[in-house]
Order: sequence, then structure tokens, then C-alpha cells
Amino acid sequence: MRVHALSLLLLSTVAGAAHAQVFPTNYMAALEQGLSNRLEVGRDRASSDMAAARVSEAKGAFLPTLTAYSTLQHIKIYNDFSPIKIGFDFAGQNVPVTVTNSLPPYELSTGLDLRYNLYAGGADQARLDAAHAARRAADASTQVTRQQLVEEVTRAYWSVVKAKVDARRIHRAVDQANAEAQIASVQYQQGNLAQVEAEVKALAAQVQEAEWQSSQRALADLIRRYLLAIGMDGTPQSVQALQQMPAFEEVQGIDALNPATLLSSLHLTNAAQVKRERAELDSASAGIVQARANAKPTLDFFVRYNSVGRSTMGFDNAVSQYGRDATYVGLQLSWKLFDGFRTDSRIKHELATVEKKRGMVELAQRNAEHEWQDRLSHVNDLDDKLALAKKQLALGEAQLKVAQMRLETKLGSATQTQAKANALEDARDKMTGIKIDAFVARLEELLARPE
Repeated sequence: MRVHALSLLLLSTVAGAAHAQVFPTNYMAALEQGLSNRLEVGRDRASSDMAAARVSEAKGAFLPTLTAYSTLQHIKIYNDFSPIKIGFDFAGQNVPVTVTNSLPPYELSTGLDLRYNLYAGGADQARLDAAHAARRAADASTQVTRQQLVEEVTRAYWSVVKAKVDARRIHRAVDQANAEAQIASVQYQQGNLAQVEAEVKALAAQVQEAEWQSSQRALADLIRRYLLAIGMDGTPQSVQALQQMPAFEEVQGIDALNPATLLSSLHLTNAAQVKRERAELDSASAGIVQARANAKPTLDFFVRYNSVGRSTMGFDNAVSQYGRDATYVGLQLSWKLFDGFRTDSRIKHELATVEKKRGMVELAQRNAEHEWQDRLSHVNDLDDKLALAKKQLALGEAQLKVAQMRLETKLGSATQTQAKANALEDARDKMTGIKIDAFVARLEELLARPE
């Protein structure tokens, strides 16, 4: 589907610019460029990657941990061990034995520790649930951003189109006013019109010229906003290039644009804001379980292998005497009996957070419902205006036929006939503007529609 007005409105390059920019050639291309160029998209992509990493981190709690350790130390004993002299009888002979400090000062110790958590009070599962909820919240936040960008680009794009249509109407009014002023000037010179009447016509032409200049300034502002909406630089060269486009044909195919199909192609979902609030509520609920787990015991299964080398002569000898020392297999139970009421305070904090999040979910649902009702009412209002504009267009066509018949029978002037033709074109442009407003309103209504 091709919309002639849009392809004529947007240039493919900016002539004469030092760094030419390639513009989208239609509405869908503008949406795609806005959804890929805006900085918000990169921000949300990073947030999604962060949330995915949190999920992987939380899953790691269900796997064993393997730790390697090594210690190289020199031991100095300040309180020497008091020697003990003992003796024993061997073959009738008394053999004296002196026991002294036997702890070697040089020690090298290495080992492996394998540990697996059997019970943690539900904290590990709660962390995983919270991570999954955070990821859903990040995905919903991405949807919210995409919807906002679609709305922003849509409004900016079609505002430029409407401004171009309005500029065409104003330009016709300028031509008509100049023509009437010129006729009035000739009639005044011929003595068939008073001076004040000629001055009124001249002033009316000046008013139309001023309105034309004002419309061009407004158009430049709208073009600048449009360029920013699609993530491009609103340079004066770009604005001027789009502003100085020649007159274009009337928008074709606007009736065939289907907002529902368009949103489906962009993979947008409804009620993204509500879904984000719900995901954050789930994450906060998991925080309660984590807080309560701090008051419960933990049980770990462990296997530890340790090797030691000791020497009284130096670290080199400790390495040479390095060998297997011990292997441990067992269960470790830990239970924090008192932590200064920190756990209790955290539980209270998490409970309050859940209540706050629950209120935010309800508020988001209520706001979404009200916004959808407002947008639906706006759609219905534009449908009524469009029906009225069609009747006005049909009436304008009939008036032009009457004016043409009067011109042929010398009962009307060419100026009057041209005025009716301009009025008909104005009615067509008005209906085009209403069609554009109706399309934008339907798209916004679909975006705001509740689940």
C-alpha cells in the first residue's frame, strides 16, 4: 500500500547538506526507524539483558558450588611450649624422653570444597521467582516504551501531513485574496469601486499572506518534532528540505490503513502498563518469602578434601613434604538465632512494599480504563465529524455545479466560480484532516484498550 502524499512529503536525501540524512519514505518506515533509532530502545534492551542475567544468577542457587583454596603461612608462637620430661622402662633400662614444641612454623595448605544447599527456607526459589517477575516487568516496560514511541511518531508524522494539507488550503486562500484585491484595484481605477472597498480587499490579501507565513513557521516546528521523534537530527537543512517540498497530491489510501493490523505487525500488546505493575507486585511478594527465610535454618551437604605440607626449615621443605591430609563429608546446619531485629524489620518493609504495589496495580487498571474510555469517545466524535464532512463535501460539489452553470449562462462571474471551487477543495482537505485524526485516534484507542 502506498500513500502518495507521504512519499512526496518525505525526501530520500537532503540536497546540499554536508551530511545527508536518509528519511523514511512512508508511515510504516517512519515507525520502524523511530523504534530502532531512539535511545529509549537501547535503554530497554539493556534492562532486558540485565533481567535475563538475574534469572541465570538465581538459577545458580540450585546447583552445587565447588571452591578451591590455598594457604601459605608462617607461624610464630610467642608463648613457647614448656618442655615435659617423661621416661619409660625398656628392657630394664630407664629411657628419658623430653616433649617440646612440635608445631612447624612453615605450612602450605590446599584443598577443594564441594557444597550443596539442601534447605534455605525457600529463599532460593523466592529469588528465582523474583528474577522471573523482574524479567516480565522489563518486557512490559519495553512494551510501554514501544507504545509511547508509536504514539509519538504517529502524532508527529500525521501532524506534518495535516500541516501540509492546511498549507495548501491557505495558499489557495492567498491566491483568491490576491485575485480579488487585483480586481478591486482595477474597479477602483475605473471608478466603479470606492477607495475604501479596494483597501479592504488589499488588506484581506495581506492578512492571508501573514497567515501563510505563520503556517510555514508552524510547519517547520512540526517537521523538527517529527525528525526528533524518529531519532534523527532536526537540522535547519533537513527542516528546510522537507518544508520546501512542492505541493503534493491528496492523501490516498488513508481509509485502507488498518490500525489493528499495523499494531499486530509491530508485536505490541495491550495493557502493558498494568502488566508491568503486576510483575513488580509479584517480585515484591517474592521479597516477603526471602525476608522470612532469614529467620529459618539452612542445611548444606559438603565434601572437603585438604592437603598440607609442614616444615621447620622453610617453605621449600613444606612443599616437598606436601601430601594428603584429610577428607571430610558431612552436613552443616546454620541457624541465626538473633540478628538485632533486622529480619523482622525487613519483613515489615517487604509487606508494606507489597501493599504499595497492590495499590499501584489497581491505580494502573483504573487509569487504563479511564484513558481507554476517553479515547473511545474521541473516536466516536471523529466518526460523527467525518459523516458531517462527507455531507458538506457533497453540498460543495452541488454548489460548484450551480456556479459553473451560472458562469455558462452569464449569470455568475469567474471569480465566484473559482471561490466555489476553492471552497470545495477546502472541504476535501477538511475531510482529509478528519480522516487523519480518525486514524490516529483509532490507533491510540487500540493501544489503550484493556485486556
